[in-house]
Amino acid sequence: MTKARDIADGVDTADIADGAISTAKLADGSISTAKIADTAITDAKIAGMSSSKLTGALPAVDGSALTGISAGLPGPRAEVFTSSGTFTVPSGVTAVKVTVVGGGGGGRGVVANTYKGANGGSAGGVAIKWITGLTSGNTETVTIGAGGAGGAASSTATSYGSAGGTSSFGSHCSATGGSGGTGLDSSTYTNSGVGSGGDINIQGGKGGNSGGGTSSGGGNSGGGGVPIATHPHDPGGYFPAKLYAATTMSYSDAAYYNNYQDFYSFFGGKAGRRVYPWGSGQDATGYGCGGSGGAGGPGLAATGGDGFAGLVIVEY
Repeated sequence: MTKARDIADGVDTADIADGAISTAKLADGSISTAKIADTAITDAKIAGMSSSKLTGALPAVDGSALTGISAGLPGPRAEVFTSSGTFTVPSGVTAVKVTVVGGGGGGRGVVANTYKGANGGSAGGVAIKWITGLTSGNTETVTIGAGGAGGAASSTATSYGSAGGTSSFGSHCSATGGSGGTGLDSSTYTNSGVGSGGDINIQGGKGGNSGGGTSSGGGNSGGGGVPIATHPHDPGGYFPAKLYAATTMSYSDAAYYNNYQDFYSFFGGKAGRRVYPWGSGQDATGYGCGGSGGAGGPGLAATGGDGFAGLVIVEY
């Protein structure tokens, strides 16, 4: 009777000796998930499970099952400064790449009835630097060098173009502006700006010299210089092979090329184009580019073209 009563009452866990039931004594499929308590399988019991026991396709995973993952991977970010301001280090950022471009110089002006060409303004320099060890929330002062004004239509020194201003990123690196055009019927170049404090420091292109002039041929002024560019007559290109050599680059030498090509900056826009046979110099439109010189004509006083302001790009 006792045995019958025990069987009728069922077998509880106390009646089963530890280790008495082996996997061989369990028929395949005899234990369903409904018979396994939610708390019965712990992390400790899963540890050590071989990969051979993990088979089959994974269940579909929707977005609600993923936590701590942003909506998407961030793309490259940058702040472009075209006027002076302040850069605040963003959250989570500890390093930045900075490109600093100095302002371009203005071209020289010419008085009337001279039939002379004036030199163009030179370009600002460029400094490129990788800065590490930054702290989120800290700030850096950004200074943008102005473009130099073109020279007045005068026979005195006031006809000289003004130099471009210096651009900088805090105390880390800077780039001076290009000098203004001063020559008249001259093959003498003005000084271009140069980068300082960068991992790469580049000298800007020098303003084109004037090609001279005659009463019949006109003034033939010099074009403005550019900070970084590819010259249309240089099949190999100055970028990047000659860029990192920090060589003096006189792309816009009007006397040599004797053409009316535009000279584009790597940063967009272009330098002032040379003038022929007479007329005022052309303003630059590219960051750090120089303005072209003026060319005097019959009864025509010609001003120099303005240089363009510099630029600072912060990438992170």
